[in-house]
Amino acid sequence: MSKHPAAAARNLLSDHAESSEGGGKLRKKDYLERLAPLQLALSEAERWVAASGQRLLVLVEGRDTAGKGGVIHAIAETLNPRHCRVAALDKPTETERGQWYFQRYVAHLPTAGEIVLMDRSWYNRAGVEKYWLGVDQAKQEERFAERAADPLKRYKLSPIDLKAREKYAEYTRAREAMLAATHTAHAPWTLVDFNDQRRGRLTMIRHWLGSLPWEAPDDRALRLPRLAGKPLPERYGVCTPIADTSALDTPVRPMARRRRPR
Repeated sequence: MSKHPAAAARNLLSDHAESSEGGGKLRKKDYLERLAPLQLALSEAERWVAASGQRLLVLVEGRDTAGKGGVIHAIAETLNPRHCRVAALDKPTETERGQWYFQRYVAHLPTAGEIVLMDRSWYNRAGVEKYWLGVDQAKQEERFAERAADPLKRYKLSPIDLKAREKYAEYTRAREAMLAATHTAHAPWTLVDFNDQRRGRLTMIRHWLGSLPWEAPDDRALRLPRLAGKPLPERYGVCTPIADTSALDTPVRPMARRRRPR
């Protein structure tokens, strides 16, 4: 059996006999165990893109609350930010509204040796990987309620999201019309079930890796030469580090505003 970690990752990618819990929610422990070899393979694919000068654009679309940001994070988390970046555009500015629809995306397209993960773009150019993440309305409502109750997730709820809750069927029809118009053999859409976000992430990452002709790089271990002397402690002169407050559990309060001199 090969001891090379890349070979181990490749074997896992091609192993279609992976155990399943029959559609039940995947436990975090099992999810992380399955994600680890995929992230190793993603690292290999990223280095192949960088070495070969490929330009790779991945579009991640889908329902509100489906988990677009989560799967993008799972992909990009361990990759070199010089070779992989995320483009999550805000609503068009007044200037952009008067431009050709594709203009605002041109500046975010990948250069040679780069991967761009575009979060919710509706960009329909050929030669890209396009994913649509689906979620049932009952699960979507559950996630909306979680966001509304959690102050750390409330930023994900916008007035448009709240209005869109009643238009689940209309969005289904709009999606099907989009697929009918833009789903082609050379630039297909790929639909992924994200009712269980952990399973959805693993499924999408496996599919994406399986669609790329990436090659494993030379992964021989690097040997660090010895330092010429003993390791030096950090020394400060002009400024010193702030006090260590990591053990405090008191609430953090904002700094008092300074009065402006009259």
